[in-house]
Amino acid sequence: VISYLGRGVVQDTGEVVRWSRIAAEQGHANAAFLLSELLLKGGNLEEGADWLRRAADLGADSAQCNIGFECYRKGVAHLGEACSWFRRVAEQGHAEAAYALACVLRDTKDYVEAASWLDRAIELTDDEETRANAQFELSRAFAKGDGVPRDIAKALSLAGIAADQGHTEAQKFVNRVGPEFRSGNTPARVPSQRPRARTISQPRRPSRRANIPTSAPSNSRIGI
Repeated sequence: VISYLGRGVVQDTGEVVRWSRIAAEQGHANAAFLLSELLLKGGNLEEGADWLRRAADLGADSAQCNIGFECYRKGVAHLGEACSWFRRVAEQGHAEAAYALACVLRDTKDYVEAASWLDRAIELTDDEETRANAQFELSRAFAKGDGVPRDIAKALSLAGIAADQGHTEAQKFVNRVGPEFRSGNTPARVPSQRPRARTISQPRRPSRRANIPTSAPSNSRIGI
């Protein structure tokens, strides 16, 4: 890793691959993930994909998230597998995985559990983008009544928070729905957004907080 980062030594990817492989073959999850990234970046797609899967099986949360995103991009037939991978990481307290899991649950129309996981993502994350995405999706849930009681005032409040963080779709939602709501009209619905798949270049340690609920209470926030 020191060779890879170039801290005090000449950066040497070949050495990193060699030492990562040694550690990965001994069952080190993060080494397996690093090896998979280096192989994929180097064009060795078959072996890189194999080590990514092995890293995920060893418990590397970044590898599990990346596989989940790949499954999500493949479409409806792979949503169940995406859900399984995201859930593994989300249950360890990983905010981005919780948000992605909520999006998959939304797409499979499990709105109540999606609401619960979106709420959890907002609680867990310290990343402004993830928080704004989850807040906007939560606002949509209240606007539509998906998994939570329909509440336009609460939807606008949450969308306003996301808009203040620079979320473009939330800003559009507030600008369109706000005037309609204040005039007494029923606001139009807005399209769902898909979670943005971000390749995680460094293994991320999930925060350890309270246990994540597996179902949403009647007043739970969120939807998608």
